[in-house]
This record gives sequence, C-alpha cells and structure tokens, in this order.
Amino acid sequence: MVDLLLHNARLVATVDDARRELPGGWVAITDGLIDGVGAQSDPVPPAAETVDVGGCLVTPGLVNAHHHIYQNLTRAVPSMCGKPLFGWLQ
Repeated sequence: MVDLLLHNARLVATVDDARRELPGGWVAITDGLIDGVGAQSDPVPPAAETVDVGGCLVTPGLVNAHHHIYQNLTRAVPSMCGKPLFGWLQ
C-alpha cells in the first residue's frame, strides 16, 4: 500500500528517458518519494489517501527552481521605485 495516490490526471508527463506522457495517469507516493507512475490502463496500487487530480498536468519529480527573489528585493529599493523594468534589473 502506498501513502498517497494522485489519480485521474489529465496528463502525467514523466520526463523519463522515453519522455512518456500518460493521459489519465496516476502517481503513487510513499514516504514522500515517488513510488511509481502509471497510465490509465495500468493497475492502480491501493493507497491510504487518494487525490483526484482530474484536469491537472502532473510532472512527478520536476522541481521548478526558477524564482525572482533577487528582483523582488532590488525592486523595493527606493531609488528604483518608479523606474522602467530594465533600469532596476541592471
């Protein structure tokens, strides 16, 4: 039994070597780690908790590390307030 099952995804984009895309797929999670992924036609593991993610794109293992923290800090400098975008980016 897995801890959490995300099921009924509009699409699971695995980003694996085969770049599989699984419409209606599921992602199983155990101890906070991905335990398995499957297509709509694959057997679904029993789970302690299930979440219907219908309509959602699920990208297991993809971490989006893009941020704008630096820009948020520099944008608040009084001398940069009211300046055009590229003025405070530089």
